[in-house]
Amino acid sequence: MTKRVLVIEDSPDLNDFQAEMAEGFGADVDTAFILSEALKKAKEGGWDIVILDGNLGSGATGEDGRAICEILLQSSKGVYIVGIAGHDFQNDEFWKKHGIFLEKPYEPKEFVDLLFNLIN
Repeated sequence: MTKRVLVIEDSPDLNDFQAEMAEGFGADVDTAFILSEALKKAKEGGWDIVILDGNLGSGATGEDGRAICEILLQSSKGVYIVGIAGHDFQNDEFWKKHGIFLEKPYEPKEFVDLLFNLIN
């Protein structure tokens, strides 16, 4: 069964890279660049994997990323959330409980390996 992947990232280059990698592994991919678009798509539900800029729209607090996660956890049962941010959320209790975390900058191979394992 084809996995549905939502890429939520405000950097066009990273958004393109992440979406292209998921498509390359056979996933059905949609993207969002801004908070309002991300919230709308999160509410649609049915996502298998979400790649989420943990700081989208919020600077360093991560509050908007958390809001999106909470919507996803309600709308997409069993969703895998990959949180990506420019600072360490590894010790953040919310992210430890609800997702997999990558800190920017990450090695492209690290992202590709993680995505491959989630899609397959």
